[in-house]
Amino acid sequence: MPSGKCLSPENPRNTFWKIRFPFALGWSQYVFLIAIGNADERRFYEIEAAANGWSLQELKRQFSSGLYERLALSRDKDGIKQLAAEGQIIGRPEDC
Repeated sequence: MPSGKCLSPENPRNTFWKIRFPFALGWSQYVFLIAIGNADERRFYEIEAAANGWSLQELKRQFSSGLYERLALSRDKDGIKQLAAEGQIIGRPEDC
């Protein structure tokens, strides 16, 4: 195995890190995901967290808000994903 700069994860020609460490999330995020009992739900949150760059705190927030269930039950899946990404915009006091 080569050493030095060629093994650096920042080296664009280095496939070692991509093959050896194919994980897209941090350790804490995987520890949180392991506790999710439903395999489909766990995989959903893993994909969404990686695709959207969620921190552990954001992953927990999305999980606590029931994003998976809301998307599964919703007819407006794009609207739910937009709400998850941007949050609810409060325009009037009645919106609270």
